[in-house]
Amino acid sequence: MYSFLRMIGAFSANLDVASRFTGVAIQALIVYTGYLISLSSMHPWFSWLRWINPIQYGFEALMANEFYNLNIKCVPPALVPFGPSLDPQYQFCALQESQLGAKIVRGEDYIHTQFTYSRSHLWRNVGIIIAFWMFFAIMTAVGLGIKKPNSGGASVTIFKKGQAPAVVQREISEKDIEAGEKEPVVTGDEHNSEEATDGVARNESIFTWQGVTYTIPVKGGRKTLLNEVSGFVRPGKLTALMVNLALGRLRS
Repeated sequence: MYSFLRMIGAFSANLDVASRFTGVAIQALIVYTGYLISLSSMHPWFSWLRWINPIQYGFEALMANEFYNLNIKCVPPALVPFGPSLDPQYQFCALQESQLGAKIVRGEDYIHTQFTYSRSHLWRNVGIIIAFWMFFAIMTAVGLGIKKPNSGGASVTIFKKGQAPAVVQREISEKDIEAGEKEPVVTGDEHNSEEATDGVARNESIFTWQGVTYTIPVKGGRKTLLNEVSGFVRPGKLTALMVNLALGRLRS
């Protein structure tokens, strides 16, 4: 059953979906084990669930192993009629598979009549349970293999520019080709730079600064390159602007 729950989790989009499926599945498997509802009382539309129910095979094996060679003694009030000076040969036990005048019921006969369980199914059921476990384990591996990263939640993995894995870059390129997007031409001007960054997650906030002073050590002292500089820059223009400011100060 642990392997069964893992299989459901492997094919579910998230924990909420998996909890819904497991709740309904566990309830159905327990109800149609053959204990809460006898086979004769099962609705014909749902009685087939017992054949794909691993709990049913395990419960039958346990019951057959427990009641095999067990003699159930019938005592009042299960022994009817009951009272003083009654002939025992006319008393009858209220348990299934009892005989007239007998105060002992064989456990094997009782479970066969009450639940249609048989001792001869013991090792067959053990093999079926092992087969169920192997099937659930294989399907769990298949479900985990086809599940895509981050498909189960709202989290998004962001890679530093130029350091995304080759697999991610290849998938992005394939999606761009499928969408019919053309390869952008980067010439250095503002228009093409914006096209080159389309579809890439970026920060749209404007960076500002005020009173920036930058000095460098030179022979015989220090030289000021930037003196009380203030300004702002839009995303994607920071490098070019700083270079222009530095060159302008050096020329002055």
